[in-house]
Amino acid sequence: FDVISVPSSNQQYRMLKDEKGMFYLSPIEAADVKKLARIDNKTIISGKKQQLNLSDGSNKLAEGEYKVGDSLVLSLPDKNIEERIGFEIGNLAMVIGGKHTGQMGKIKEIITVKSSQNNRIIISGDEEFETIKDYVYMIGKDQPVINLGAVR
Repeated sequence: FDVISVPSSNQQYRMLKDEKGMFYLSPIEAADVKKLARIDNKTIISGKKQQLNLSDGSNKLAEGEYKVGDSLVLSLPDKNIEERIGFEIGNLAMVIGGKHTGQMGKIKEIITVKSSQNNRIIISGDEEFETIKDYVYMIGKDQPVINLGAVR
């Protein structure tokens, strides 16, 4: 969900994956220049401050209730947190890996396994399917919060 800006031509593109797992650029408007980042981990640093470790490799200090798996809408280029999308049943998700890469749907069920197996998610969209939690990226509550262009 990275954004690429070309200042000389005043164009912006969002980097997305299609259903075959191939990256492609989708043109976006200047008003849509924001990105999504998933919270991959949380740590407490000195001063009892909460640090969020994000999927793009960056870290953010944040106050409030954040959970691993939630997605953050970040403004660009300053990367301020605009919104949190919870990893919750009923929210809209996109699959970024595995057999169902590029597919979207609402989370129907979260299956937590107390073993070395991966936690699984059941997503209901055009069809109902199951994937592992690591492949799921929250993109909105009812509609995607970022412009995904024409998903191929």
